[in-house]
Amino acid sequence: MIQERAMLAAVHISIWTAVKHDRGVSRDVAERNGAPMSAGRYNKQLLRGADKLDELRTLAGQVRQYFYKITLPWTDEGYRLLPANLYFDLTARMREFEASFEQGVEAFLAVYPQYIEQVRPELNGLFREEDYPKAEKLRRKFGVKLEVLPIPPATTFACRCRPRNRRASPARSTRMFGSRWCAGARIFGAGCAMWSRTWWTG
Repeated sequence: MIQERAMLAAVHISIWTAVKHDRGVSRDVAERNGAPMSAGRYNKQLLRGADKLDELRTLAGQVRQYFYKITLPWTDEGYRLLPANLYFDLTARMREFEASFEQGVEAFLAVYPQYIEQVRPELNGLFREEDYPKAEKLRRKFGVKLEVLPIPPATTFACRCRPRNRRASPARSTRMFGSRWCAGARIFGAGCAMWSRTWWTG
């Protein structure tokens, strides 16, 4: 069964965007041009040239790249299919990524006040002290988390489709749906086994 061969996994990454919607400037531009507020919005880049923040974005891209490499698409919610034999490799690698990410966050926060002073003259009249969260609050805006779930069994799904004709009973339609799901599961299981062997051998 596919539940014994694979599981569902998702990686959640959060990074402070360092972008702020300036409502005052957006309103002024709209009024000067006789346009409604909904016509546009002005977003400020709060930190420019913040190399430590760029490094965190690069690391986040590396995490996603690795995760996509060893998993297969499954749902639109971000969950992907992970072969069971790659579980320990993924969790070990993710611990390394999480440690590197935490170090990167601390390195960024250490020079965060310098970045603020660096951008102050550049923003000039657009600079607002309140746009910049305190370090402790800002730290909570960063994170890397791995989530792993079992694949729901076929019995958790129910078919409520109408039969195509009067000859096909709802019970028969449900059985057909179940058999199709199981066939799809077997195909995915075989594909995962072949794909994981290919991954291991390079």
